[in-house]
Formats: sequence, C-alpha cells, structure tokens
Amino acid sequence: MEGLEKRLQIIFSLFLIFIINFLCMAETNPLDNTLRFQIWALIDEVPSLQIKHDKTKQQYQFSVDRIKTLAPFVLEGMIYGWKFTYTPYDKRRNINEFFEFECIKSFEKEINMIQYEKPYLKDGKMLCWIRFDRTEQMMHWRASWNSINNPKISGVGQGNLTDGFEGVENAYAEALKNAVRTYAQGLTRNKPKEITGTVFLYNIPKLLIRSGKYEAHLDFFLTIDKIVPYKFF
Repeated sequence: MEGLEKRLQIIFSLFLIFIINFLCMAETNPLDNTLRFQIWALIDEVPSLQIKHDKTKQQYQFSVDRIKTLAPFVLEGMIYGWKFTYTPYDKRRNINEFFEFECIKSFEKEINMIQYEKPYLKDGKMLCWIRFDRTEQMMHWRASWNSINNPKISGVGQGNLTDGFEGVENAYAEALKNAVRTYAQGLTRNKPKEITGTVFLYNIPKLLIRSGKYEAHLDFFLTIDKIVPYKFF
C-alpha cells in the first residue's frame, strides 16, 4: 500500500511539472496579444570599465540599463521586423561580403509600453520577464505575416562579450545573415550582386553564452524585396 502511495505521488509530481511547463510555454506564445519572455544581462561589467568605476552608478545599474536597451531591440524584430541588405562574397569579382539591417519602424514611442517584471539574480546574470501588450494594429501586422506564404528561415550567430550590447547586436546580425545566406544559395544559379528584403521574428529569440561569446538563435519569416544580378562578369 505504501509503495502504491509513493508511485501515485511521483505520478502527481510529474503531472504537476508538465502543467507548469505547459503554462510557461503558453504565456510565451508569440501569437498571443501579450508577449511575455525573459531576457538577461551580465552582472559583472566586462565591456565598459569607464562605467564600472563610475561611483554615481548604483549596484546592478549596469544590468538594468542593459536590459532596458536589449528589450526594445528584441521587440523591434517581433513587432515590426527588420529590413536588410546583403551582398554575398564573390572571390572571382573581388567582392567582400556585406550585410546590414535596421528596424522597419522606430520603436521610440513604444518604449513606455514595455513592462519589466520579476527581476532576479542567477549565475552571474540579472534576469527579467518582459511583458508587452500589442495593439490591435500590431496584431493585424503579425497576422499579415502569418497569412502570406513567407518562407521560414533560422540562423545562429555570435558576438564578442567584451563588446557589450554591440556584441549582442553583432550576434543577431550574424544569425540573420547566416539565415539569409543559406536561403539565398538556392534562389539563383549565379551569385547575385545584392539581395534586399525584410524579416520578422516569429519565435522568442534565444541568447546564450558559448565559448566566451554571445550566441543568438533566431527564427524569421522572410520576404525578398529585390535580387540584383551582376550584368557582366
């Protein structure tokens, strides 16, 4: 009888863990009106010695500032998307690879809509839940990406920890470039001169530290706006 009770307790515990995980996944569903996800910043201030020795800065202020810089950046990609320009490397033409991206629409007015919830410290990081309630217009924009037959692309990129927030941006840029490059390889028979397009983050992005670098894992909807071929070899 005692053995049966223990087995029932184990089953109940596993069921409870499943329910908790399910609820956590549900509250981060990108299709919900409310976006809710975690971001983090390092507590130790590696990149900026000038700020580190600034006596006017309160404890953990660096981490708070970093989170408040990162949150709008991530939400830009999840609310409006980014436009990009990509030039593939071409050894025969002595063309270096070039890539840049920027927000489709400024996120300045929406910054006050971001809610920062339940910050806590763990493993040398400050973690915080980000909550953003999308407007009806934003949901229509999200639905338009869903309704169009856009290909889905994914990429992984890295950036240096010592570069601070720029290192995070570089990790995102490399992840986006790698995703676009992989997709573009099957578009044309010959390397194009330039590809322009737009992307939309459709999943909660993942940022981690691997081998001393920021590493971003990103998933996008993609729209190719223009492919410019070389006219002559």
